[in-house]
Amino acid sequence: SVYNKTELPMAVAVQPFLVKNSALMQGFIVSNYADKFPQAMKQLSTWLSEEKLTYKETIVEGFDNTPQAFLDMMDGKNKGKMIVKV
Repeated sequence: SVYNKTELPMAVAVQPFLVKNSALMQGFIVSNYADKFPQAMKQLSTWLSEEKLTYKETIVEGFDNTPQAFLDMMDGKNKGKMIVKV
């Protein structure tokens, strides 16, 4: 996320590279692939159980730490998802 960043977003930074190399960048809308969600969930679940799919998370203990967890998240101090365990 770029909530409080002052530098240019990556998309703007890569434009000269794309033009120089005649490359194409294309976005997509996830909901356009809704018919593939069940198949994707099955495959992702398999990869997760086989530890082929990894993730990062920052877990903070206690509801009272929620405000600081939020501030840390906004400052980019978390890795992956910020989770408050209550």
